[in-house]
Amino acid sequence: MDEDSKLNPRLVVRDCPGCGKRIVFSASGESSSNPIMVTCPNCHSDFVFLNDEIYPYASSVPVSPSEKEESPQPEIKQISPQQKKKRIIGLSIALGIAALIGIGILLWVNRHVHTWADATCDKPITCTGCGKTKGSPNGHSWQSATCTAPITCSICGATKGSPIEHTWMLASCEKPKYCIVCGTKEGSPNGHSWSAATCTKAKTCSVCGKVEGKAPGHNWSKETLTTPSICSRCGEKQPMKTPKSGQVYTGSDLDCPSELTIIASSKSVYVKLKNAKGKTVFSFFARAYKTTTVSVPAGKYRVYFAHGTDWYGPKYYFGDSTTYSKDNELRDFSRYTYTYTLYSVTDGNFQETPVNKSEFD
Repeated sequence: MDEDSKLNPRLVVRDCPGCGKRIVFSASGESSSNPIMVTCPNCHSDFVFLNDEIYPYASSVPVSPSEKEESPQPEIKQISPQQKKKRIIGLSIALGIAALIGIGILLWVNRHVHTWADATCDKPITCTGCGKTKGSPNGHSWQSATCTAPITCSICGATKGSPIEHTWMLASCEKPKYCIVCGTKEGSPNGHSWSAATCTKAKTCSVCGKVEGKAPGHNWSKETLTTPSICSRCGEKQPMKTPKSGQVYTGSDLDCPSELTIIASSKSVYVKLKNAKGKTVFSFFARAYKTTTVSVPAGKYRVYFAHGTDWYGPKYYFGDSTTYSKDNELRDFSRYTYTYTLYSVTDGNFQETPVNKSEFD
């Protein structure tokens, strides 16, 4: 036997003549014309392998007529128990190697190919077939809670916690109650509380100040010598041109032998002379910062004063800002000429007493 034959044994598969089971053994690279002693590992029967055939041990091996003439009868080798044991061990190793090769081939044919699913917020990359994972989950992308939704992941929709409470803005004239965070509305607007338009102010809501339309403006009457221009809608009066100092309104047709002097302060004054019965006998106008002297009728009078700035005539005097006063003494204008200084002076000769409009009228 050459060296290559020893290094490359030939495996042979046959049925055992004794038990009929399939056995595998090595031909050791020898020529098929040389007999090989083989022992069945199952029933331990001995047999001879020759010319690719298997024969029971010690039986006659058939040969062809040509073999009988050309070559002697093959010699059947006797093997020792140790050789027999070595051959059994070798056969077992060969069978083990063949089994491992078969298992490897089976595993390769049936090998698992992973089908990977992408990672999610709470799961890593995962095989949908076997469940194997790799890497880490992506993690949630949390959005803050709102009035209607809890903390929510913008990727997968997972939630935690509860929605926050609404922050309400009370209803107004035009808007219902609503949440300033999310805009949720409840109820209805309160509606406006309108104040009617005036000459100088349009129709206006007294709650929110909203204005509708325009102010209609005044409707002025014509001014006369004694009456100012008055709005027929609202009654507002326009100041008249300031009269000349000493302008007489009552008693201009009377005999006036006496004199009355008025030294006015920073305000103009309308002067009335009333008799003991309270009847106005004489009246005139004196300008502010002026000394005005007028002729008055003879008699005993109590002198009244109306003070102010803007003149509205002998009926309305100086408007709503008018102040009224009088000299308490009943003065005799038939014998004396009187001077009234209408601001505080040292050693003054009369006491000015405030009165109301009804007494002045």
